[in-house]
This record gives sequence, C-alpha cells and structure tokens, in this order.
Amino acid sequence: MERKIRLALKMMVLSINKHELDNVRGFVKEELGLRFRFDPIVHPRLDGSKDNCRYRLPVEEIVEFELEDRDRLKAYRKKLLRMLGPFTLDFLYTCGAGRGTFQINPYGKMGGCALLRRPHYDLRQGSFKEAWFGVLPRMLEQRRTRVTKCSKCEIINFCITCPASSLLETGDAEEPADYYCQIAHLKWEELRRFLKINSKGGESNG
Repeated sequence: MERKIRLALKMMVLSINKHELDNVRGFVKEELGLRFRFDPIVHPRLDGSKDNCRYRLPVEEIVEFELEDRDRLKAYRKKLLRMLGPFTLDFLYTCGAGRGTFQINPYGKMGGCALLRRPHYDLRQGSFKEAWFGVLPRMLEQRRTRVTKCSKCEIINFCITCPASSLLETGDAEEPADYYCQIAHLKWEELRRFLKINSKGGESNG
C-alpha cells in the first residue's frame, strides 16, 4: 500500500472460518480501503486427495453467502441474462486460461491455470516464449470428445465448472461434477426469484 501497488485481498470461506467473513470484509474494504472478494469453492488437492473437501460449506450456504454480497449481486444483475444458453463451441477449454492468463508454480513449471496439472512446461529447461506460443496453444486446440448433460445446459456459462475442476473432482476433464451442478442450479433459481427473472430469462412484471 505504501508503494501504491494495486492490491486486492481474497478470503477462502470454509466451514471453520465462515463466521469471520463479515469482519474480514469490513476490515479490508472500510479500514484498508482495498478491493475484496471471497471464494467459497474448495477444490480437491492437485495430488487427487479430497481431504480438504471436508471444510466445504453446504451448497445452500454457498448460495446464501453469494446472494448476501452486494457487489456480486450487482455484477449478476448486469450480465446474468447474457450468460444464458448452451456451449456454442466444441473446444474443451473455453475460459481465459492460456489465452489471457497463465500460472507458474513454485517449481518453475508454467501452465494455463493453478488447477491444471497438465500440460506444464518447465521454464528451467526452456523459454517463456516456447510455453506461451507452443505448449498452451496446443492445449487450447483440444476438443470435446462426447456429449454430456453440460453440452445442452442453458446455464452452463453460469456454472463454475471447467475441465480442470472436473478433472480434480471426477478424474475426467469432460465428466460433469455434481457438486458444481448443484451450486449452479440452486444459485440460478434463487437469483431468478430475487431479481424477478422468469423461466425464459426475461424480467418479470411487478
């Protein structure tokens, strides 16, 4: 803050610290004057272990925390209707990983995002240029190999699922994960009711 570096703070909300969210948010935004966001989604560990998932909040609590956050509600109100509709592309990776973002782990291996274990490029053995213009574009060329329930889902763009999270959750990058599906559908139903949006995506009267 003394160096005027653009800073934002993030808090993971778990079953063991959820009672601290309001105090932390108030401290960061009101006392420090910084941007703040929280994340209630706990992914399995990169080594495949799900031990940390015991700290997950119930789906109902996750949605409740989302709807209580004014900043998130404001963002949802602006873009919610634009997010409706199934996938229009058959590429496996449709997010910004490897396009506008990358991640380098503590061992010098570069990949598309923090959740992806493969592909990784060892920067100690090569160059950033080779990773960015070689390895990551090849990853982004991968296409879906089968139709799943996500393929025709109208709220898939509203869901937090992605190939990396599905891989960690199910062991298969294309396999739908019930955990993320439950969150997306409950959140959509609650937002529809809260923002007075009808079943077809339009705004209800009244």
